[in-house]
Amino acid sequence: MACNMASAHDIAVANSNGKTIYYNYNSDGSSVSVTYQGTSYSSYSNEYTGDVVIPETVTYNGQTYSVTGIGSSAFYGCSGLTSVTIPNSVTSIGSSAFQGCSGLTSVTIPNSVTSIGSYAFYSCSGLTSVTIPNSVTSISSYAFYSCSGLTSVTIPNNVTSIGDGAFDSCSGLTSVTIPNNVTSIGSSAFSGCRGLTEIKVADGNNVYDSRNNCNAIINTSSNTLIAGCKNTIIPNSVTSIGGYAFVGCSGLTSVTIPNSVTSIGDSAFDGCSGLTSVNIPNSVTSIGFAAFDGCSGLTSVNIPNSVTSIGSAAFYGTAWYDNQPDGLVYAGNVAYKYKGTMPANTSITLREGTVGIATSAFNRCSGLTSVTIPNSVTSIGSYAFSFCSGLTSVTIPNSVTSIGDGAFSRCRGLTSVTIPNNVTSIGSSAFYGCRDLTSVTIPTSVTSIGNSAFEGCSGLTSVNIGNNVTSIDEYAFKGCTSMTKFKIRAAVPPTCETQALDDINKLECTLYVPMESIDDYKAMDPWKNFFIEKIRMDGDCNGDDTVTMADANAIVNYFLAKGTDGFVEGDFDEETADVNEDGSVTMADANQIVNMFLSEEK
Repeated sequence: MACNMASAHDIAVANSNGKTIYYNYNSDGSSVSVTYQGTSYSSYSNEYTGDVVIPETVTYNGQTYSVTGIGSSAFYGCSGLTSVTIPNSVTSIGSSAFQGCSGLTSVTIPNSVTSIGSYAFYSCSGLTSVTIPNSVTSISSYAFYSCSGLTSVTIPNNVTSIGDGAFDSCSGLTSVTIPNNVTSIGSSAFSGCRGLTEIKVADGNNVYDSRNNCNAIINTSSNTLIAGCKNTIIPNSVTSIGGYAFVGCSGLTSVTIPNSVTSIGDSAFDGCSGLTSVNIPNSVTSIGFAAFDGCSGLTSVNIPNSVTSIGSAAFYGTAWYDNQPDGLVYAGNVAYKYKGTMPANTSITLREGTVGIATSAFNRCSGLTSVTIPNSVTSIGSYAFSFCSGLTSVTIPNSVTSIGDGAFSRCRGLTSVTIPNNVTSIGSSAFYGCRDLTSVTIPTSVTSIGNSAFEGCSGLTSVNIGNNVTSIDEYAFKGCTSMTKFKIRAAVPPTCETQALDDINKLECTLYVPMESIDDYKAMDPWKNFFIEKIRMDGDCNGDDTVTMADANAIVNYFLAKGTDGFVEGDFDEETADVNEDGSVTMADANQIVNMFLSEEK
């Protein structure tokens, strides 16, 4: 009989207890369950047990198909499957194809296979060896995640990319060699491989190396150590220790971080329970999220004054942190974490010389009513004061250059906040849910306002934005249902993501913009939906659309008599008069107007 080959759509076929089970996938990728001998099977069946042989062809409904792929989740959860034979006709192994097949002890992947899907052998804990053929060019994310019984693996020369977590938690793996064609290694590709004693990169690789037999993988362009083991010696050329580089390396008992390193990434040493002490050199400025989390044996930590940023949970689960008394714990000169329950009506004064407030440092400290931040602080970490419901006001000093994501989110009692002139960006959800906040001035130094930065600030009636803002992200002012005045000094209308200003547009809110830019705002979404008025030019204190000596005189009189002499009350605009934008009207502003007037006269 002639063989009528139909187009194949990822068909997996197996023989289990005398029953032939077919998996037929449609061209759109959807699976079709098949009933055979009274039993219905779908792509999530766990009926396969014992040894499975997949044939090269299968006849179904009178059509003969070539089996070219093993479909996604084809053998998902088949814990009774002990071995599988894959024919040479198969070119792809789908995502999660053998996920959870804990009884599978070995698999030979034929040379016809070019791709191994994400999660393909996820949690195949019984798998002790696997041969990856030269035909494979990429190993997808989490393909062999938690194959704890896997002791060796050969990555062929044709592989160019290894996905995120590809061999994560392969605790039995003792050595690995990266071939010279690999140009991409994903995050945590070898994390949790606590049995690793040797890591090599083949000579000739132009992206990665293991210089001086350091037993690590180093990105040559960024000098970032991305994967190490208990025998790693960090070279002096490394400038950063990447995220998850040593995560789960319980055999690591000591580490020397050279002076070349400036940053330690997220979870870099997470779970290194054998590590007892660490000396962080003066070159390091930032320590990432959970960097030493779970290092239960870590009793001694030296954190230099150079460190200005520390991520949340950086030292959780360490003996060093557990031994700290309740109250505000410092890590170097960074206010790291308030430990224990904060009493009601607590006022905190950060010590002089504090350079940073760590991520989540005061998170959920509802008893905090006030905080004094010294001028030495340069950064406020993400969620540093989130859910501090008792906090009513905060003055951020001029030294601060960044306000992290969610820094003051859900501080529902916060009524006023001063954002200093050196801040360049306001992070996502920075003031989310601050419902009692009534007005805010965003200085000229700010260039971007993050997602949901002021979302849910239902009490906010006015916003004053400096002239350098170029972007306002999605939902930035969503739920600001009391807004009546929106002033923006940017000559070019900033770009706005979808729904950034939607709720304000539904209100009778007036938009104030520079006089010369009114037409531009009227022509552009979403600005054209506002009632648009002009902003007085800087220095035009009396509202006559010019800057003259009369304006300077008005400031002098205002400064001397606080608004009672020399001009009509109501015509004077304090905000416009603050020409140097230092937050107050002084003689310096009058002098600047005089200089502006003289310059124009020339």
